[in-house]
Amino acid sequence: MLGLIGGAVLDIYSSGLALLSLGLRVPRYVAALIDGTVMTLGTIYVVFVAGHFVGQFQGFLITLGVPITAWCGVMLADIALQRRDYSQPDLYNRAGDARDHRHVAGPRYV
Repeated sequence: MLGLIGGAVLDIYSSGLALLSLGLRVPRYVAALIDGTVMTLGTIYVVFVAGHFVGQFQGFLITLGVPITAWCGVMLADIALQRRDYSQPDLYNRAGDARDHRHVAGPRYV
């Protein structure tokens, strides 16, 4: 139970920071309170008011699952086709070896 509460607190805190990054001019704790309120009201609506919770939940999972599956396919293809390890300093350098991978990743995603 404590793990779920701790995770929820961190999620609300990071969502509050996202609100601040969108330009909301309030203190950080107010942004977290706004986000926590919106999340609580949204959960109450989806679970108790709106009909067919399972259908809405499946739609949510599909919305997350499709891009994650495509990303996983890109990563697996890149790992399978990569003949050597990445050079970590080159990943931060536009003139390094990582510049060649940008053009390869796009067609793999499609």
